[in-house]
Amino acid sequence: MLYNIKYFIVKYAKYWYKQITIDGYGSCNFQTVGRDAKGYPPGLKPGYINGGSRRTLQALSMNPNAIGEQRKALAADVNCLIAATHFVPLFLISDDEDYLIKESIATVYISHRNRDPIAAAEFLSRALYNLIYKDMDLQDALELAAQKTNYPLIQKWLYDAISKVDEVNTPTSALSKEVFVDDIAITSMARLWDIGKTEPIKIGKASPTEGALPSALYFALKYQHDVEEALIANAGCGGDSAARAMVIGMLLGAQKSFNGFDMHHRWVKGLNTYNKVITLMDSIIIQQAMSLSSRQDL
Repeated sequence: MLYNIKYFIVKYAKYWYKQITIDGYGSCNFQTVGRDAKGYPPGLKPGYINGGSRRTLQALSMNPNAIGEQRKALAADVNCLIAATHFVPLFLISDDEDYLIKESIATVYISHRNRDPIAAAEFLSRALYNLIYKDMDLQDALELAAQKTNYPLIQKWLYDAISKVDEVNTPTSALSKEVFVDDIAITSMARLWDIGKTEPIKIGKASPTEGALPSALYFALKYQHDVEEALIANAGCGGDSAARAMVIGMLLGAQKSFNGFDMHHRWVKGLNTYNKVITLMDSIIIQQAMSLSSRQDL
């Protein structure tokens, strides 16, 4: 059943645009200098905006009224995993798998149109559906999602992550004896990426889907019974840990074995935007209750 998803997509796109251009949040990482900081370039708000979003914003400024296929064409052809994680709230307003997959992909086009994050959005939304509505175990849910997504790279990245977790968990393997085992594990799955700086970096630490997704799957699978430990291990490896954490959190939070994560946890209480986070969570609960009420009326 579809619960006004298209209205959600339109509202989310407008919210995304407002947060970046007016309210001053970065689209990928939190602002680096603070909302009220001085000295940033005229016309810009403080905060980091990833390259894909920045290019999309530039295109939108030339055609702000674009809709449909025209609007999709304005999204930047940039490979960034974070673009594949926008869809999660959809699971509060629909339980129809076909609609969820279709509209999850639509959320990617708000900022990106590269084929890798598009495939990742389908894969992750299928995995969440398997976890939430089919009560599947994590690895089974991921494997079925990869099979149905039918994107060879997704299947490869999942296989790489599973194999790497097996290697790490094998006591006789050289990798299992490393002090910085997780850091070495995720970079060992990646290729060198020359970004024109002083030296190349391993793409597993950066934001492109080809490195960030298998790395996120590695953490989710290795630490599937402890979401806090998974997120701490992920953050400790550096790079674009925020994008990876989005995937880790959604997958581990959707497991049937998940025992909840207190919203008053010390991490949340330490946020400067604590009150805003709590308000947003309350609004999500209200929207979920409204969806349940709508289902009962139909």
